[in-house]
Amino acid sequence: MGKVIRLIYPQARRYSGNLSTHRVTGLATAHSGLTILAEILMSKGHEVRVFDERIAPVPLRKLTEADLVGISIQTMDALQGYRLAGAVREQGVPVVIGGVHASLNPSEALQHADFVIRNEGEETLAELVNEMGAPQPDYSAIKGLSYWEGGKQVHNQARPFIENLDSVPFPNFRLIDGWEQVLMNPFNFFIYFTQVSRGCNFSCNFCSVTRVFGQRFRARSIDNVIEELKTRPRPSQGHLFFLDDSLACDLDYFKQLLDRIATENLVPPYGWHSQMRVDAALDKEMLDLMQRTNCLLVTCGFESINPQTLDYMKKGQTPEKIRQAIRNLHEREIGIIGFWVFGSDYDTVDTIRETLRFVIEEDVDVAGFMPLTPFPGTPFYEDLERQGRIFTKNWELYDVEHVVYHPKLMTPLELFDEINRCYYEFFRLKQVVKGFRKAFSYQRQLPWLSYLGMVLWPTFKYLAFVEERIANRKYRQALYDYSIRGETKALERLNDPEYESLRLHDLLNQRAARKYWRMVARVPENLIAPYLEQDRK
Repeated sequence: MGKVIRLIYPQARRYSGNLSTHRVTGLATAHSGLTILAEILMSKGHEVRVFDERIAPVPLRKLTEADLVGISIQTMDALQGYRLAGAVREQGVPVVIGGVHASLNPSEALQHADFVIRNEGEETLAELVNEMGAPQPDYSAIKGLSYWEGGKQVHNQARPFIENLDSVPFPNFRLIDGWEQVLMNPFNFFIYFTQVSRGCNFSCNFCSVTRVFGQRFRARSIDNVIEELKTRPRPSQGHLFFLDDSLACDLDYFKQLLDRIATENLVPPYGWHSQMRVDAALDKEMLDLMQRTNCLLVTCGFESINPQTLDYMKKGQTPEKIRQAIRNLHEREIGIIGFWVFGSDYDTVDTIRETLRFVIEEDVDVAGFMPLTPFPGTPFYEDLERQGRIFTKNWELYDVEHVVYHPKLMTPLELFDEINRCYYEFFRLKQVVKGFRKAFSYQRQLPWLSYLGMVLWPTFKYLAFVEERIANRKYRQALYDYSIRGETKALERLNDPEYESLRLHDLLNQRAARKYWRMVARVPENLIAPYLEQDRK
């Protein structure tokens, strides 16, 4: 008999203006993981629904009817995930927790759940649900599972990573509660999301990707990707958004994929966007293919122009390569979102300001500035933990917006204030006008949403900057009391998630703004109705 399963993506209660991640209000860059798990469970006869708190609040009454509730957590969302897990377990419903944070911290996550799934969950969750239906369940043979037995934690053998990613079904976003309303937003109406790979061949010391998905790039077959692009996107979805951590891990694969997209007449009319390393923008054949397939925008983790910092992070790139990559992309009229990370043992106030000058001089289109964040389970975290330099484990502050450790050559306050100064300088009116003029100087025709975004984006960023200052008033005061006044215990206040008013953060977290946005920014009913009807069938 099939079971009732509910799967949840929680959202941190603490406000984040997404200054570094550049999440756009109304744009639901939906996680594909739980929708894939839902498809697998439904194929085995179970009734499944997915909830995403970034899209709509999770109604507890819809969870208490379940036989099992699954919660996928990233580090910054972990505390909210634990809150939801506690509320569900109080109703007598078992909870399984998975996701990046749980994979790297299974013992902690298991304190709030009945089960924890480590790393990839497609096979582990299906086996767990099947075993729960047995008269006398025995979980000892399920690889990748952690659970309680006799009051003690049991961590089963790790499960090997999935070799054949073609065996993984396409994500079904229609299973997300409230997804129809999401499609009413123009951004989501025109964008199709896909992911073609997992894992990474590189070993950046601050990144959790290799710990969760392995230090080896694995990809779906080209034929499998092409089949998805031929059959899944709606006619309106003319922009292709690759969710992969880095498609450029295997340039040969990426080139073959783009060549097939071109030869199969699948070039997205509104362009495509992906994350990639600097290496891709240094390869002429790769650049030509990107231009041929209408690449609109790339996100690059440049991280730093300080050679010592790049070596420290094990990035495998130099300032010269970064500069050349930026210029190569701009020559082909490809926009750049560049991420810059500050706070290594070789960073100072001067190197941060030097980086900002570089970003402005090289005309990076959009920049994200963030403190180096020690995500649990990464080599960077383990180094700082050994040195006793981490001053808070309030996971909601691990959002690449806040400083959570003692930098070596700066105070925490200096690092936090310098990053905020970068945003203030980068998004000032002069820079906005400069970028707007550049966009209209392009020879190729950009989709109208791109021009609209260029007009609205700086406004969103400015408002987010103001909201961040409001949200971080007490956080910054704690940094100030420690760094300037010498109050050694000031930082201890940050360990309490309730230290700052959660009601204020709920207000700033755009929960009300999301409802307003959906009322104002909507696709006309006559355009979207046929697609919604098709989805219901």
